[in-house]
Amino acid sequence: MNSDSMHDVLIVGAGIAGLIAATELQTQGKKVTLLDKGRLPGGRLATRYNEEGQPVFDYGAQFVTARDEWFAQQMKNWIEAKAAVEWGRGFSNQIGVPAKQNGYSRFRGYPGMQKIADHLAKNLNVRNNQKVIKIEPENNFIQVQTDQDNLYTARHMILTMPVPQSLELLQKSRITLFSSDYKSLESIVYAPCLAILATLQGPSGLPSPGALHLQSEPIDIISDNTQKFWNQPLEKETKTSKITIHAGPKFSEGSLDQKREEINKTGKELVPLALPYLASPVSDFQTHFWRYARPVKLHPERCFSVTVNQSMLVFAGDAFFEPRVEGAALSGKAAADLILQNT
Repeated sequence: MNSDSMHDVLIVGAGIAGLIAATELQTQGKKVTLLDKGRLPGGRLATRYNEEGQPVFDYGAQFVTARDEWFAQQMKNWIEAKAAVEWGRGFSNQIGVPAKQNGYSRFRGYPGMQKIADHLAKNLNVRNNQKVIKIEPENNFIQVQTDQDNLYTARHMILTMPVPQSLELLQKSRITLFSSDYKSLESIVYAPCLAILATLQGPSGLPSPGALHLQSEPIDIISDNTQKFWNQPLEKETKTSKITIHAGPKFSEGSLDQKREEINKTGKELVPLALPYLASPVSDFQTHFWRYARPVKLHPERCFSVTVNQSMLVFAGDAFFEPRVEGAALSGKAAADLILQNT
C-alpha cells in the first residue's frame, strides 16, 4: 500500500465545489490534495473530446450564470484567462422564435465547459482516477484509502461528491454521524438526467446562440455544440451539428435502475421526440446518464460540517443552499472559509 505525506485538507471530488475550495485553501497556505474518480477534473463541467483533442460535446452543465458578486469576479478572472466566455443572454423556448434577451449572461467554458475546471486545476494537486473507498479516523487525523491502494492522511476533509455517495462512503468506514446529522443529509434529493450526444446529418437549425431551452418534458434543453464552441451557425448542408439533448427529470427517472444497454434503448426512444425541433435528422448518438444531476431538495446551509475526533469533515456541493454551478462554487468557498476560520 502506497502512503502519501500529511495534508492540511483532503478534498474528495474535483468538480467546481472541490476546485474552488482547494483554490481558497491553497491561497491561504494550506497543503491541499483533491482526489477524484474521474479521468479529468470538472465533474458535471463535462466535455467530450475527439482524438485530436478538440471539444465535441458538452454533456453535463450547459452553461454557468454568475449573479453573486464574488462569483461574478471569478468569472471575470476566467474570461481574462481565456478559460470562459459569454455564450449569450438568453435562449429561445420555442422553435423558430429568436432567443429572449433577459439581461443576465450565460457563460460557457472556452471552448468547452471542462476548460473552466482545467484552468482551476492547473495549479492544484489533483489526483485523478482515485476513487475513495474508505475513510478512517487515525489518532487526531483522517486517513483515506483509494481503489488504487493509496493512503492519504489529513487534518481535515471536504466531501463534494453527491451527498448519497458521501453517506454510502461513510457507511463503509468507521465514521458514524449523529442521527440528526444523518437525517439532515439524507433528506437531500436529486433528480437524474439522461443526456443524448447526437450527430446530425446537417445543421441543427437551432436559433442563435445555439440552444433551445424548453424546460419541459420529455426534453429540458437542446444545445448545438458546433454553434456553441465556434460561435457561428452552420449554413452548408454538408456540415454536421453535434448536439446535446437533456431529458427532463420525469423522463430521466425511467433510467434510474437501468443497465447500460437499457439506457441506450431509452435514449433511442427520446431521439424521435427531439426531431420536431431539429432541421436535420440524427445519424448517430450516444447516451450518458447523470444519476445526481440536479438537487431538488436542498440543505439549508452553504455547507455542513461534523467533527471526527479533532478533525473537521465538511460536506459541500450544489445541493447546499443553492443549486447549479454557481451554487456549487459558493458552497466550495463556504467550506474552505469554515476550515480557515477554525484552524
